[in-house]
Amino acid sequence: MGRPSLNICRVVHAVLPEYWKTTLRAGIGYKLAERGHKVCAVSNRFPGQPSFEVIGGLIPVYRVRAWILPEIRYPITDMRELMRVLRSVIRAHEVEVLHYHPFEYPIAWSALLVKDIPKVISIEGVPGLNWFYGRLPVDVAGLAYSITLGRLVLSACSRVVVFGSHIARYVRALGVPWHKIVVIGYGIDDEKFSVDKERAREAKRAELGISEDELVVLFVGRLYPVKGIKTLLEAADEVTSWHDYVRFLIVGDGPLWPLVAEAARRNPRIMPLGFREDVPELMAASDIFVLPSLAEGLPYSLLEAAFSGLPIVATAVGCIPDVVINGRTGLLVPRGSSRRLAEAIKEFIRHPELREELSRNVEEHVRKKYAWQSVLEQYERLFQEVIEEGP
Repeated sequence: MGRPSLNICRVVHAVLPEYWKTTLRAGIGYKLAERGHKVCAVSNRFPGQPSFEVIGGLIPVYRVRAWILPEIRYPITDMRELMRVLRSVIRAHEVEVLHYHPFEYPIAWSALLVKDIPKVISIEGVPGLNWFYGRLPVDVAGLAYSITLGRLVLSACSRVVVFGSHIARYVRALGVPWHKIVVIGYGIDDEKFSVDKERAREAKRAELGISEDELVVLFVGRLYPVKGIKTLLEAADEVTSWHDYVRFLIVGDGPLWPLVAEAARRNPRIMPLGFREDVPELMAASDIFVLPSLAEGLPYSLLEAAFSGLPIVATAVGCIPDVVINGRTGLLVPRGSSRRLAEAIKEFIRHPELREELSRNVEEHVRKKYAWQSVLEQYERLFQEVIEEGP
């Protein structure tokens, strides 16, 4: 490993074992444990989850009672139980640094109460400033939180990690000094995309009834307002009215599923596929990736598409511009504009050589910047630095 073993406790709003190895919320802890560090986790307990389990034989996870708000699945943590469990875990595991992720949940409030240990917090965006749920009451509440209690949580931490440079200025606006803000991206396992693309493309298109003459535009994400689903459907209608050989595959599930299903009934060129576990194969079968989000952190599906070598059309929100550099590694459009989204998709349709150039560029870009090895080394240096500085 080349550096001393660290004792790290991750404090996160949820731990889902099926995602523990694959996403940054969990994957950073698992990868660090694989590299010889001692990692444990404290999280909210969602219905059906145990109070304690060991994930992957490496990560002890302690869960505390929480009340889950319906629909938005927002956990209200039992703070008394959280502090009791957290103090016990710190002692038992000789924790040297707490790593929070993210800051918009009550479980992060413990950063205000733990004084004798260094704290690092990773955030994907700032609610109400650059991240929006897509419903006014939720977004107003998010803004109120960010500029009050959220600001205090960030200030209580030794470092604030953002997943892209475009988010840093919003953190600075909350009063966090520049020297405490660190940019570290997600880690991606390129092994996940080591499928035989030609074979996967042929097989998946045959399964879906798509001919090789058709051009496929793919969306992967939650069917929530914040993902720009209405904008996507309007753009799909516009594009397919001009190009009847284009198919739109919509992968994901959520409360806007009825809206997508209705759009598919009106327009047979729209194919809703629901939740899928064959995303790498679907990406191999596709020609363009589209992400019309109204707000984002650093969307995992965007990195997956880039690693798959798909040309990308996305909105210029959150950390997306760190990945999609307009005209160089993809095409950026304003959020909420179905007309501009449709125009960018048509640009790729009309110019296959542009698709080829930008897909090659974006794949090279993410393989350099978002490989796990680089991400892990950055976190190791950061944790060691704050431990040496002290609380």
